[in-house]
Amino acid sequence: MIIFFLYNSVVFFVLTVVINYTATTAIVITEFRTNEKFSAWLKSNVVLAISFTILAGVDVDVLDFLCSNFAEIKILNAPFSEPAQKRLKKIGILSIFYKDFPKLLIKVSDFLKLFF
Repeated sequence: MIIFFLYNSVVFFVLTVVINYTATTAIVITEFRTNEKFSAWLKSNVVLAISFTILAGVDVDVLDFLCSNFAEIKILNAPFSEPAQKRLKKIGILSIFYKDFPKLLIKVSDFLKLFF
């Protein structure tokens, strides 16, 4: 029984990372091809963009940090288009469900073990 839940939690984690990484990579590639301002920004900040895209595999909201203009740092002012920002928000909302669903299963299984 423990191996079953361990296996499922690993599968859910890997599935979450694959979904997030695929979605964020697709958004970055689409922006590179269609948005000239983003393309110019990406060419001058390749290492930063790749690093954030890889980190976004764990949490999609990391990619939002690129366009946050945090502390008015010019590097963190990626010119994402409106559709790309909307897609990032939608993926972020969806990720709540597929990231937290395994946690819910584990909590329910622990709860059931107490009573059965």
